Amino acid sequence: MSDLVEKIGKKLESKNWTIATAESLTAGLLSASFCNIAGSSKWFFGGVICYNNKVKEMLGVDGDFIEKHGAVNCKTAYALAKNISKKFNTDIGISLTGVAGPDSDPQDTPVGTVHIGFFSQEDCECQKVLIKGNRNQIRARAVDEAMRIIFKKITKQGEQNGKDE
Repeated sequence: MSDLVEKIGKKLESKNWTIATAESLTAGLLSASFCNIAGSSKWFFGGVICYNNKVKEMLGVDGDFIEKHGAVNCKTAYALAKNISKKFNTDIGISLTGVAGPDSDPQDTPVGTVHIGFFSQEDCECQKVLIKGNRNQIRARAVDEAMRIIFKKITKQGEQNGKDE
């Protein structure tokens, strides 16, 4: 996946775009992947590990909604992606929330359920994916999936805006 991270970095840097992360399930693994690339501070502004629901609330997710529906859903992922982008003043926000196991959450969400939120001014989306594996495999594969989404989105946005090299 390091090749894909480098491609993401080059694409973001060439467009002078920036990104920030809000990570629950992955607890900073996506941010760490970005920081493995020399020069990533040009395009990666930072992230928040919002493992606890109180931190999600600090990032603008409605506490009553979390209480009623839990934190593993597209509404939460979208709010996290949008709000991290706004708080960090970046072009893109990405978020990951899910259940890595071995146990489910209070809403009985199946282990391996992951919601990845993507936000930019041109595009916003949440993708739900089901990932098999143990706890660490689920978290690592969620980061891989998030990187694929980021690359696809930033490549598509560049083509739509006529800015692609």
